[in-house]
Amino acid sequence: VIMAGVSVLEQMRACHEDIEMFERGVIESMIEDPKNHRESIIQQQLVNVFSDKIIDRSEKLVELYEDPDGIKEKEAQKIFGKGRAIFSVFYDQLRDIKEYHRRYPGIQTERPEAEHLLNTFQLEEVSPFSDEEGYGKFLDLHVFFNQFINLSGINNDIHYHQYLDIFYTFPDKHAVKDRNYKEYLSGLWKYLLGFVKRSQPLLDLNDHLNKIEDEWNNKWGSDQFIEVGWTEEDYEEQRKGNYCRVCRKQFSNSTVFKHHFNGKKHKKNASTFNNKMKDIWYLETRINKLAELLLDQIRETQLKIVKKQSKSYMELRADLEEESEDEESSVESDDMEVTKLSKVNYPVGWDGNPIPYWLYKLHGLGMEFNCEICGNTSYWGRRAFEKHFQEWRHAHGMKCLGLENTKDFHEITKIRDALQLAQHLGKLKKKGKWDEDAMEEFEGPDGQILSKKVYIDLKKQGIIK
Repeated sequence: VIMAGVSVLEQMRACHEDIEMFERGVIESMIEDPKNHRESIIQQQLVNVFSDKIIDRSEKLVELYEDPDGIKEKEAQKIFGKGRAIFSVFYDQLRDIKEYHRRYPGIQTERPEAEHLLNTFQLEEVSPFSDEEGYGKFLDLHVFFNQFINLSGINNDIHYHQYLDIFYTFPDKHAVKDRNYKEYLSGLWKYLLGFVKRSQPLLDLNDHLNKIEDEWNNKWGSDQFIEVGWTEEDYEEQRKGNYCRVCRKQFSNSTVFKHHFNGKKHKKNASTFNNKMKDIWYLETRINKLAELLLDQIRETQLKIVKKQSKSYMELRADLEEESEDEESSVESDDMEVTKLSKVNYPVGWDGNPIPYWLYKLHGLGMEFNCEICGNTSYWGRRAFEKHFQEWRHAHGMKCLGLENTKDFHEITKIRDALQLAQHLGKLKKKGKWDEDAMEEFEGPDGQILSKKVYIDLKKQGIIK
């Protein structure tokens, strides 16, 4: 768009200057490494804004250089001129500039747009996050969870953290995929798409969406499409039950069931069914593929929920205060071995004075051990770490997981590892349990050894008297 009242050459010069200033803005915004997640999001958003500005100015420059009206060429000819015309054009422009500033003496020089953005950029104005989302670190799907458990045919006996495992895999094969279900999917898709844009502004999202679109078109057009959450085995199992989803009919025997596929009624129902379900299957596929970009946020959200459930009100309040202090201070160590040598938490001896540094290193008090079961609590030094397994915090975390805090779980700090070990121990206990029918032995009439179950069966049949 050519600005009225401003020469084309001046507009081109201004565009080149803006591009250079925006490039400097990108460099300045990335000079320092982000100290926390919030600063990382702000940095990415700034770079994204500057990149959009550079693209905008570049497109404008292309339009000006193409010069469809020939205005640029005419202005260039005026400047070049010949003989005394060169000076006359120059002094005419100088006179116009002086006259303009004489009329408007109080005009101040505008700050470059890049500098203004760096000094006044507010993340909340560009990409607002809710408190639950934590600046894009967690997902906030409570609204969609409430919609989900009220859908027809859905197993609503689940908790929110379980919903986070299935909201994009669609394992419930008995769901009634009606208008309410489609509205639920549409809202979920819009939220996930907006969340990706806000939390990953530098991601080439259009390229990812185009790949999803191409994959969908190829599979749908070649009749190789399989619903999300379904496999060929699932379709085969449904066919064995002699039930047709398309006709919504249960057949009495397999022969009639197989022959009805060639009937006109089934073919007509299949065409209507596919057209009706296409939009729903399309949304399910897009949500499933888009969720692949959010696996880290899904995992972090689940861990956050588990930690919340295992902590008291006072502990949650203390965590919130600690997070706010971290955002204000934004101090983070880059060393592999974190050593906190402050007056507050440096260990002291029996006399109240700080212990020698060599003793600090000898006992490994600079080594951090993290326990996820305790709510990601850090323990400094091997001795404190081993001791905490018998303390109330770890016992409370195990109780929240429904596990007994026994010696079998010593050195286990991950929630997943603890649950897997409990499952394995349960199987071992079942194997070692006394089974009366299988383990109690009886002597047959010929002296052979028989189990109780076999002996009783033979006796009932009259083989053994």
